[in-house]
Parts: sequence; structure tokens; C-alpha cells
Amino acid sequence: MIVIIEAVIRAFFSVLKLLFRPIQLPALEPGVFDSIHEVLGYIGSNSFSLVWLMLPRGVVMTLFVIMLLVIVAHDVYLLVMWIIRKIPGGMD
Repeated sequence: MIVIIEAVIRAFFSVLKLLFRPIQLPALEPGVFDSIHEVLGYIGSNSFSLVWLMLPRGVVMTLFVIMLLVIVAHDVYLLVMWIIRKIPGGMD
């Protein structure tokens, strides 16, 4: 099963490479980004600038925080339910 999934993913990326071959993107020099924080900052600053053209910055940041809280609450809920299931005599 894993071999099939890996083959599908490799085929997908080979199709993407074929489609994007005519587009000449500049290659990044080694050492352009020294840490993952710089990469995330670069991606975040460019992607959020497009969003801020349509929505005010305060609204976007508030919705982002609410989205993160919902995701964390869901994960905490799943963790608590997993722990309760492990307790003998707990939930079935």
C-alpha cells in the first residue's frame, strides 16, 4: 500500500515538474536562508500582503488566532478522549 502511495506522489511531482518547466524561476543560492524562521517569515510576509489587500490586517490576525485556538482545542479534546479510553473502566 505504501509503495502505491509513494508511486502516486512521485508521479504527481513529475507532472508538476513537467508543467512548470517552461517557467524560468531563479535558483536560490545556498545559504540564502540561514534558518527556518527566515523562510517562514519570507513566506508569511509575502502571502499576507496579498490577503491584506482585501481584508484589514486586524481582522486577518484575529481570525488567524481564532483558527489556531480551534485547532489546538480540537487536538486537546482528542488527547483527553484518548487518555480516558486508556483508563480501565473508562469509556468504551
